[in-house]
Amino acid sequence: MSLEGALQVTLDGAVIMALQVQPGASRAGLGGYDAWRNRILVRLTARAEAGQANRALCAQLAAWLGCPSSSVTIVDGYASRQKRVRVVGLSVSSVLAGLVAQSHPNDESNAHD
Repeated sequence: MSLEGALQVTLDGAVIMALQVQPGASRAGLGGYDAWRNRILVRLTARAEAGQANRALCAQLAAWLGCPSSSVTIVDGYASRQKRVRVVGLSVSSVLAGLVAQSHPNDESNAHD
């Protein structure tokens, strides 16, 4: 499986991303794909306090995907590390291309240790 396994298209054309978020990381970045959870791993430097990590997640994803922050919203998992995020205005292939551009060669090989 690859990153595409964590993406799904809604009837209105939006893309839903299944994410595993790690707030308070030493550096922000894409951590690859966790096949066991079927989620994309995202590391954030923001802490999970007062919604800081949620705001940072939406801003970071928008930057990676090249879309406005208003196009990225959390639809499930506000208080959880496992989140579902909705992206409007982009196709699955565009979202996938934006994520792949952020990934490193070692990220997808064994993301779940």
